[in-house]
Amino acid sequence: MVVAPVLEARQQLSRVLARFRSEGTDAEPMILGSHRAPEAVLLSYARYRALVDELEELREFKERYRADAVAIASVRLEGQEPDMFSHSLSHRVIEGELSDADELGELDRHFGHPRSHR
Repeated sequence: MVVAPVLEARQQLSRVLARFRSEGTDAEPMILGSHRAPEAVLLSYARYRALVDELEELREFKERYRADAVAIASVRLEGQEPDMFSHSLSHRVIEGELSDADELGELDRHFGHPRSHR
């Protein structure tokens, strides 16, 4: 990791921005600092957006995973164990392939328990 002094970054800013424009998300960030200690990072807007989008996806995944863990714990507290079908549906919800409502519908169809969804 090369840390560029702020003065050098100022002098190269036009070139760095041109590189960011041409390379987009593949452009290497520029690390700024003094005395070789990193203090800030310049990165292309395309890379910034990609990182923000990925972070949001990870947050959503974490929330789905947490909700699934709570649901499984609730079932186990009732003295039951989810079957493989239920686990496979939960996995699809965690992965974002299936909504909670769709999961409930699949469970209703599988177990033959029609629910009244209000």
